[in-house]
Amino acid sequence: MTSRDAALEVLKKLRESGFEAYFAGGCVRDRLIGRVPGDHDVATNAVPDAVQKLFRRTIAVGKQFGVIIVLVKDCEVEVATFRADAKYTDGRHPDSVTFSDMKSDVLRRDFTINGMMEDPLTGTIVDLVGGQPDIKARLIRAIGDPEKRFDEDRLRMLRAVRFAAQIDFEIESATLEAISRRSAEISSVSRERVKEELGKLLAATGAGRGLRLLRSSGLLAACVPALKALPEDRWAAAVATVEQLPRRDFGPALAALVLDTDTDPAKAARIADATARDLKCSNDERERAVWLVAHHRDPERASAMKASEWKPLLAHPGAADLLDLFRAVRLARGLPLDEYSLMAKRVQQGDLDPPRLFTGDDLLAMGAPRGPRIGEVLTAVRAAQLDGEVTTKEAAAAMARKMLGL
Repeated sequence: MTSRDAALEVLKKLRESGFEAYFAGGCVRDRLIGRVPGDHDVATNAVPDAVQKLFRRTIAVGKQFGVIIVLVKDCEVEVATFRADAKYTDGRHPDSVTFSDMKSDVLRRDFTINGMMEDPLTGTIVDLVGGQPDIKARLIRAIGDPEKRFDEDRLRMLRAVRFAAQIDFEIESATLEAISRRSAEISSVSRERVKEELGKLLAATGAGRGLRLLRSSGLLAACVPALKALPEDRWAAAVATVEQLPRRDFGPALAALVLDTDTDPAKAARIADATARDLKCSNDERERAVWLVAHHRDPERASAMKASEWKPLLAHPGAADLLDLFRAVRLARGLPLDEYSLMAKRVQQGDLDPPRLFTGDDLLAMGAPRGPRIGEVLTAVRAAQLDGEVTTKEAAAAMARKMLGL
């Protein structure tokens, strides 16, 4: 069952029970601009208790705000009651809501392109805020006074830029000016939500455009302070690198943004670590970004590397991301791809992480004393194995004995 089919089933049941019900928000916008909606939300005058009584499987995810999730087979449909919002004391959520009518519900939403509703049974668009003209003009415009919209929910500033990156629309001048005036206030939004919006922006087709808007509007300095002082040439290179990435998972994309924050990869890696922690990234995202920044220049030495250097590098779980990042850096700066091609060819050869010929237990068995020397010997023997200088266990043992004086 598709998202649309599930939402249509919910909508029909609400109407059969005497309630108003419409598709609302993003799914309407996406259909009108020719995008396939990721999900379909339903807006209704049925209050949450009525929705829960009408449907057997529900989740009261935001009942206090009028939001109930209805489960239809393997789909989740968000059903929201028409509402008017009270004050937003925390700059993110209304202190309370009053269930009301469609007009009140539409007027408290963020942007005109997200403020339309649709009757999917007839295809009729209900547009009380001028969303259709703005779609034709390719504009992202706040509903009503942009200052008020951003005062209510400061995350909307970042969402405007993210939408611009995703759907290639311009931000209407008054809306953009309000964002620029209030950009520092995004720092009051939880870092988890900021990171979520940044992730969507970075994954968007227009990620470069979105990043440039972030910087010009002032949002970048508050969202990613480490990039605030990045000189214009380095910033342009970072944006171009992001644009060249074939995949923009958060870890690699963050690495592309911060790798030029310092000419020393080790120092830049520490900045990547601090930034990832600040944005509440997962451990995997943080560790991947840090490793990529620390090693992003290693492939520059591809032709001079011994097998004992490039094999462990290419056997690392982040190797595919590293090569993608290295290629993106070279393309963004107009540099040749010879070293990238060599490393990519080596990946195809396989046999990057062959079983070890010799272990610590083997060393202890031959009488080696415990201590740091064991690690040094094992590292040397492994390097010799990868370089093809040692090919049997017997030869590995002989090398170890010689190093240990046994």
